[in-house]
Amino acid sequence: PEKVGVDRLIGKQGVVIEDVEPGDGSGRVRIQREEWRADASGAQTISVGSRVTVERISGTHLIVSPADDTAEAKE
Repeated sequence: PEKVGVDRLIGKQGVVIEDVEPGDGSGRVRIQREEWRADASGAQTISVGSRVTVERISGTHLIVSPADDTAEAKE
């Protein structure tokens, strides 16, 4: 079955539009033309313009990590 609601965003990739700080909740990401508040899953800040992957949802925030672009970089 297809996921509905915010669960549909888990595993999706997006772009950081405001720096995402760990545990801060003030960062913003754009995923599928929607803007969401976001927290970083790791201990480092994710900068504007970085690609991210949604790991999970916490309340009204997406928990994101940097997207793995290493496969593209090797081509």
